[in-house]
Amino acid sequence: MRKLLQRGNSMNQETRQCQNCKSQFTIESEDFAFYEKIKVPPPTWCPECRSIRRLVWSNAYVLHKRKCDAPGHSETIISKFAADTDIKVYDLDFWWSDGWSPLDYGRSYDFSKPFFEQFKELLKRVPVKTLDTVNSVNCEYCPSAIECKNGYLLVGCYRSENCLYDDTVFNSRNCVDNFSVGASENCYECVHCNKSYNLKFSIFSNECLNSSFLQWCNNCSDCFGCIGLKSKKYHIFNRPHSKGDYEKEMAKIDMASYQSFVALKNKLIYSRSVSPRNMPPC
Repeated sequence: MRKLLQRGNSMNQETRQCQNCKSQFTIESEDFAFYEKIKVPPPTWCPECRSIRRLVWSNAYVLHKRKCDAPGHSETIISKFAADTDIKVYDLDFWWSDGWSPLDYGRSYDFSKPFFEQFKELLKRVPVKTLDTVNSVNCEYCPSAIECKNGYLLVGCYRSENCLYDDTVFNSRNCVDNFSVGASENCYECVHCNKSYNLKFSIFSNECLNSSFLQWCNNCSDCFGCIGLKSKKYHIFNRPHSKGDYEKEMAKIDMASYQSFVALKNKLIYSRSVSPRNMPPC
């Protein structure tokens, strides 16, 4: 193994042209070592084209209008599958019903043909459901939601109510524009936050209340622009305030203004690259 890595590291960095988009991309010397280790040739497509090719299999965010392909149906449905795709798409009610049987589409495997060729043919024949929505109410425009109610454009959400534009939100209520948020309520533009209430523009913060622009905070209440705090209250930019002073300072901040929001965002260095190791002192 050591000899293999040494041989790979001895290869120089190389710039190649993507066979798909014709742009230039670089293969590092350590990448050559890895490709040799797993015994695959170096890539001929650039990283961006390779990523697009991997993700083209699954559509999680774009919705289309198309006709339902179920027998006797001709209504327009909202679907993750575009109208020009060559697969059969059924509306949710019919797909979950006993009006058709997936066993009707079984076929024997032909060892004389490549596997993926036969798999592609099978995908075109077997009907798929228009959306990945299960046991949900008033969620007709949600690509994937399970046991949700009154949702709009939810992706990968579970047991949430009155939520919009959320991705991977579970057991939450009245949340908008969040990613990976759980057991929370009244949260807006939060990422990886849990068990919080009335939390806004925050990341990696848990059990926080009535706060905004938090990073790596836990069990904090009425805090603004803080990083790495634990069990604190009435803090602004990691500085403690009395309740009265906190309310006076917060009244000066115009959270409804986009210009004010951008200025605050820049001031707080609101970035995932910030960590508790380089946070300001409490």
